[in-house]
Amino acid sequence: MEKQKLIIILVVLLCGSLAAVGYYATSKSKTSVSAEQAQLDLEKAQGDLTKVRADLEKTQVQLAESRAKLTFELNRIKNLETKVTQKEELLAKATGDLKKQVQGLESSLKKSTDQSTVLQNDLSTVKSQIAKLTTQLAAAQQQVGDLKKQGQAAAKKTKALSAENAKLQQKVKDLTAKLEQKKKVAKKAAEKTAKKSKATLLTAKADLMKNVQVAKADSPQAITPVSSNPDGNLAVDVDFTWVSKYMWRGQDRMGGHGSFQPSVNIDLWGSGFSFNWFAAYPGSSGSRGLSTVNATEYDYSITYSDSLLEGDRLQTDYAVSYIYYDFPAVSSEVADAQEMQLSLSWPEICPAGITPSYTYAQLWPAYGGGAARGIGGAYHIFGLTHEDNSMALPLTYSWDITYNDSAYEADSDWSHMVFGLSTSMDIGPGTLSPGLFYQVAFEDKAADRNDEFWSGFSYTISF
Repeated sequence: MEKQKLIIILVVLLCGSLAAVGYYATSKSKTSVSAEQAQLDLEKAQGDLTKVRADLEKTQVQLAESRAKLTFELNRIKNLETKVTQKEELLAKATGDLKKQVQGLESSLKKSTDQSTVLQNDLSTVKSQIAKLTTQLAAAQQQVGDLKKQGQAAAKKTKALSAENAKLQQKVKDLTAKLEQKKKVAKKAAEKTAKKSKATLLTAKADLMKNVQVAKADSPQAITPVSSNPDGNLAVDVDFTWVSKYMWRGQDRMGGHGSFQPSVNIDLWGSGFSFNWFAAYPGSSGSRGLSTVNATEYDYSITYSDSLLEGDRLQTDYAVSYIYYDFPAVSSEVADAQEMQLSLSWPEICPAGITPSYTYAQLWPAYGGGAARGIGGAYHIFGLTHEDNSMALPLTYSWDITYNDSAYEADSDWSHMVFGLSTSMDIGPGTLSPGLFYQVAFEDKAADRNDEFWSGFSYTISF
């Protein structure tokens, strides 16, 4: 407005000057003023006109500068609009990345429940990324607030960006809720897997004490540490086993006949102590003059198990057991025996899931002066196991070799070794574990001199 007023004043001065010149000329003709005076007045008017023109040119220069400043401000507003657009693109990219991450997480949740630990890590990673994205959104909102102060054009797009931010935050909340739901599903799957693993481990511990369960034959296997029952509840496992031959430390205890072997294992509130009852019933009454009527066996054992250096490469799982062997159809002084047993295994020391183990068992008759006094002696059992989870059903490969130190009046020597292959599957409320086993016998009267092949299966229910 001030520039327009200046232009109007200059125009008025110019018009006034021209009018003065005209008036001067008219007055000259009327009053007959001298020519010299008219010439002076004319030159003065021309000087005023030149000054007015100079002022007009200066005003035009100022107008050009004002146009340049206006153009600069317009370009600045366009730059602000470009920044807003870039922020929107960054937010859109972040939203796309988050969607991809969530899709990847949902895909991983469909995999085997054995990957529950990986899934928990993925959930933690996604939560961390959500937290980072929330921080980025807060920073973007602050930048949007600053941009609002820089122009009306930028303000409109900022409003739209804020609305998009609100939608994105709602999406983040929805995704978080979905992740929590997935986490609950994964937790249930992990609990189911842990229950299955506990049943398998407890069965393996019973095998260590008796060396006759199908899944592990008579080899020392993985020991169940206290952490297998972390909730501290009273846990009970009931097992029903059938074997085509009852092989115990190299001996065919049923004369080539099958045997039904139920057992009950009670974990005492996660304290490390457990109690086991085991029975072996003959599958038939015998043949070829060999009777198994009196071969029924009941074993009672109490065990304490735990781990040393847990989580370390030298982690050592150990179990100490006392076992009483009872043959109810035969006089206790003739057949009953007792045993102390120490079992060690190292689950982390070897690569590829191979677990070495060692069991020392000291056997002696229940009654020192009875007919069974010759059974006293010791066993040293060295074993290897490997669990293969790469297929639909897990496979457990086992091998052990036994050194008989005078038990059953045998010479101290290596007596036999056993190869085993077993698997497990969930059926109904329990776990079915079939297995195949082959024994290579050495020259020892305390072991069957013939190589033996047998099979069997067990069904375990955990409470």
